Amino acid sequence: LYRHLGYHYYVVFSLSVTVAERLHNTRANSRSFNHCRCRQINRSVPPFRTSVALPFGVALLVVIVSCCQSQLYASEIQTVYPLRSTGQNLLTNPLTAGLSPDSSQSQDIPAHDAPIGWQKGDGETIHDSVLFFQPSPVDSAGTIGITGGTDRQGVWQTPIEPCKPGRKYLFTAQFYRSQNALDGSYPEISLWGERTLLNTHWQTGRYQPLFAYQVCPEHTPDGDRMFKFINYYPGTTFQMRYPQLTLVETVAPTSNPEPDNDFFAIGAFGATAENLVEIKKIGFNSAVIGLNEESVAACIENNLHCTLNVPRQLDELAVKLEPVADKITTNRFAFYVNDEPGIHSFPVGRAIEIQRYLKKRFPGHFTTMAIVRPQVISAYQDGADYFMLDQYPVPNMPMTWLSDSIDTGADQVGSDRLQAVVQAFGGSGSAKHGWPRLPGFEEMNNLAYLAIIHGVRGLYFFTYPVITAADQGKKDISLLTRRLNGMRSWLSQKNDPEPVHLKMISKYRYDPQGRPGVHCTSKEQHHTKMLICANTLSTYVEAAIDSPRPGSLLWQDYFTGDRYHASLDTLYHRFAPLEVLVLIEQ
Repeated sequence: LYRHLGYHYYVVFSLSVTVAERLHNTRANSRSFNHCRCRQINRSVPPFRTSVALPFGVALLVVIVSCCQSQLYASEIQTVYPLRSTGQNLLTNPLTAGLSPDSSQSQDIPAHDAPIGWQKGDGETIHDSVLFFQPSPVDSAGTIGITGGTDRQGVWQTPIEPCKPGRKYLFTAQFYRSQNALDGSYPEISLWGERTLLNTHWQTGRYQPLFAYQVCPEHTPDGDRMFKFINYYPGTTFQMRYPQLTLVETVAPTSNPEPDNDFFAIGAFGATAENLVEIKKIGFNSAVIGLNEESVAACIENNLHCTLNVPRQLDELAVKLEPVADKITTNRFAFYVNDEPGIHSFPVGRAIEIQRYLKKRFPGHFTTMAIVRPQVISAYQDGADYFMLDQYPVPNMPMTWLSDSIDTGADQVGSDRLQAVVQAFGGSGSAKHGWPRLPGFEEMNNLAYLAIIHGVRGLYFFTYPVITAADQGKKDISLLTRRLNGMRSWLSQKNDPEPVHLKMISKYRYDPQGRPGVHCTSKEQHHTKMLICANTLSTYVEAAIDSPRPGSLLWQDYFTGDRYHASLDTLYHRFAPLEVLVLIEQ
């Protein structure tokens, strides 16, 4: 059994024999098996001789395997993937049918032995890309894999069954990689001609469940009626199994919280009961901190609106909440319920259970989770009230990585449910991961105000101990928090719904995607307008900005007091690299 079926089945069999002996020798009632959802057997069993235990164990093993094997993957899908799809799978699972008995026994099938319904390559001659197929020894599904080459022919493809035009579909599959993603390599898929980068594939050495949404187009050319699994990264190998494409049910979200407009968080990660006094002194009004009695007491003592980092298991969460539940109920706390669940494939069902538990026990207390891949927010929208976008662009990515992620999240749940994490770390300890230095004041300032311009309802800096360990970093973060606190009443106001129009008039004017390098928004408070702009480029640019209030001629820099005069309802400004401009109507 161990040799032919593997370790897990050997363990199950051994346990089955043991259970059989215990059941019959003690005349005990049998237990139900949760994974199989088998009904509990509640009748007495006549005593068996020990020799009967072996065949009984074999029979029990068969029941367990037949019941659980078909349910384990489905159970994982129900918890890991969004619970919003139904109906027929429009994709063909890689099957062993059609292969010769000899080849079906091997671990790696040569590329010319493609599974039924699948074809290799993308229409050209395959030179150095390697496409392989591994049949499953357990069920009818197999694994297809690609080692990318320079010929860009690392593609498996299969026809897509007819879909309902205009309806959203959910793609799900399990992907495997042995190399980490630090080089920026990720698998891609193509549905109806639309390519999607699966950049949530972060885990190595194990199969990771991934998903993506796509809308069935009204008209699909013949060449686009194919699903493609793509790998164009030379030397990198990706594998895929259990692909599914199913119709998404139209289900209204159950979590639609009203934003707390009276409070705009200026918070920090890395808080402890010992450093909360210093965190407040620097100017933070919130902090992400561990869930324990010392931390809760320190938050109350320092009058900080703390966000408690809670366990991700319900039973552990209930235990840790018990000693502090009364204090949480009567004070201003929020809950940090997850950390980048998309790249960790955290079960969606469990995230929703944690959210419901906390909202029922602590109504009026908000929950938040960090998100690094904004396209997954819609899947977790019932798992938190707020979503923190935590992109860290310094020094190798454009500032707009953060603002683009905010916009993607806003398209799914609205900007009222978004917060942002501002990069406040870097150095030798993070160099191998792509962050060799701390961000400077201009960079942190730019990221903070860029997030405000794009509508977030709170800022958290990651991370307090790192940025304050260096003298310059501590000066920079202190200056930034003072500036933010100086306009706190403005930050609690939503951005005006009308966009601020501008025209770049300098030689260098566009970001890496060809868009204007300056971003602007406006706010209004007590019948007075405020204009906020940020130059996302690391060079000098000039912009002609439409006045948020036509006819208002005089404006003043909120921090320096410098005056600006509007000409024909246009304000002109030459921005320094990454400069932020805040003007208030006079």
